[in-house]
Amino acid sequence: MHRANNTSNQLLRDKNDAVYGVVLGAEYTPDHEKGISPLHRQLSIDGTGAFTSNTISTDVSERIHSGDFTSARFKDRQLVNDVGQFLTTSSEVADCPSLLLSRRDDETIVTGAFNESNFAVGIYGEKASEIAQTLQDGFAKGDIAVWMRPSASTYGRGALSIARASQVPSNWRKSYDELVIERAEVARLASESGIAERISVARGGENRGRLGYFALTPVRPVKDRLTSYPVMFLLNPMDQRESATGYFTVEELDLWIAGKGPVVENSRGAKARWLGLPVV
Repeated sequence: MHRANNTSNQLLRDKNDAVYGVVLGAEYTPDHEKGISPLHRQLSIDGTGAFTSNTISTDVSERIHSGDFTSARFKDRQLVNDVGQFLTTSSEVADCPSLLLSRRDDETIVTGAFNESNFAVGIYGEKASEIAQTLQDGFAKGDIAVWMRPSASTYGRGALSIARASQVPSNWRKSYDELVIERAEVARLASESGIAERISVARGGENRGRLGYFALTPVRPVKDRLTSYPVMFLLNPMDQRESATGYFTVEELDLWIAGKGPVVENSRGAKARWLGLPVV
């Protein structure tokens, strides 16, 4: 698992300020770019349709490991010990405290880590036990939703959300359902562009080498980017030295296949060679 972005983590609260869930911010890492289908399967969640498909309908509490640990920190120059609570789907329970405490600052009340298959959540403060129990009860009662929230920014990474399903606001559910429809349309347009197939053919059908990538995610065209296609792509290449990460049009990805264009020209290797520096 890769650590979540602590600055984006948050507690979900209802109108009475009661906590009903947690949000773990994603980072720019392959661990956070592959979706959460294996995690859904582990929790007996379908996750392929509307918001309701992201909810648990049975007791899966036996798949959730929990515990407490002590987090030492300085406050007003005095050493303070916080008792943290953690929940995880990972069998590597012993590794959770060190993973969750890494890079935690004085004000952080939620830390976490996740990948496509597992999550770990650390909760701190006076109500840590109460919040952890709220989530545990949800897993036991089949009242939990687990989903990836989209980012408000085109360049954002979104977040993994874990919450009591019965308390998720209706407008959130509606927004999610609209997003599912939009993603399906973008996926259709991406398929029609044929770029993923052309890349696959150029690299011999194997995801490696110069044209290998961790992620090639279709999105609507970013403002001011010229393209004749109704989609463009977020590319995260395997060869980070010779290929740049970023948003590229279909035309620019076709140039990448030929070893030209901005994917190549904006890479670390190209910039280093232009400056006469070693490629790192």
